[in-house]
Amino acid sequence: MTDDEIRATRMRAQRLDGPATDVAGLVRHVVGIQAQEPRAGALSIRARTKGVTAGDVARAIAERRIVRTWAMRGTIHFVAAEDVGWLTRLFAPAEIPRAHRALDKLGVPDAHRPRAIETIVEALRRGPLTRGELCRRLERAGIATDGQRAAHLPRLAALEGHVCFGPPRDGTDTYALVGDLSASDPSDAVGELAKRYGAAYAPATARDMAAWSGLPLRSIEPVFEPVEPTVDPPDPPLVRLLPAFDTYLLGYRGRDLAVPAAHAKKVRPGGGIIRPTVVENGLAVGTWSRTAARVTIEPWEHEPDAVEEIADVERFLSR
Repeated sequence: MTDDEIRATRMRAQRLDGPATDVAGLVRHVVGIQAQEPRAGALSIRARTKGVTAGDVARAIAERRIVRTWAMRGTIHFVAAEDVGWLTRLFAPAEIPRAHRALDKLGVPDAHRPRAIETIVEALRRGPLTRGELCRRLERAGIATDGQRAAHLPRLAALEGHVCFGPPRDGTDTYALVGDLSASDPSDAVGELAKRYGAAYAPATARDMAAWSGLPLRSIEPVFEPVEPTVDPPDPPLVRLLPAFDTYLLGYRGRDLAVPAAHAKKVRPGGGIIRPTVVENGLAVGTWSRTAARVTIEPWEHEPDAVEEIADVERFLSR
């Protein structure tokens, strides 16, 4: 396959040609949409669907058809509700020790941690709570929540399988119990993940999956089966405005095929940031931003035909 064919095929596999109309179905197909910034996660869904609005994404969250939680690489993703349980259990063994090390650095006594989890679970039985509300419950139980403790204690509860993010309340995140969202575990969780990754990210390698998932390569190689369909590059070129931290740029071991080396720092300036990017047939050709309800493109070498994409971003975000 040529580089152009690889990029075109990956765009098709990730649904960046926009055929999907169901939010939860799209999220399940790509396994997860990175969403530490919820608005960026919603815009990633927009880039892969047709006619979906930000309101549709909000309804999918409110109806708990998709859920924000910690998944691949220990980062926050939108995942399909039925995938919350098994994905959490798959990634937790690597992430829980890291969570405890973070709490060690914050000076949270070991003895306080199980009691904090119990307090969080009990507090959420009556419904979702904001971080501030949850912190007040913890403080009353004698557990300090100053500094980053307020973020890391609920995260530990999530990694242990009790908690996920709930529907936002007036623009503020809430936490909620996982409850009965979780379906049964697949008989082979790594194999199921490899199958789903192969379908949504092809062509890719086991090393790509390891980088995307955060799982050790040794656990992936025995079950990974390459999927290599070939798609001809669209003509005229397909232009997409991808948000910060989009899955297309985070789904592989490297970004060399998607981002020209001469412009790599414009997309990833440092500090773990991945900027909003304009891609043309899967190749980044510029960055973009939206301020004061206006989309601005900063092209690198030529002006992409992004008129329809700009209009669609505005449509998606329109109230």
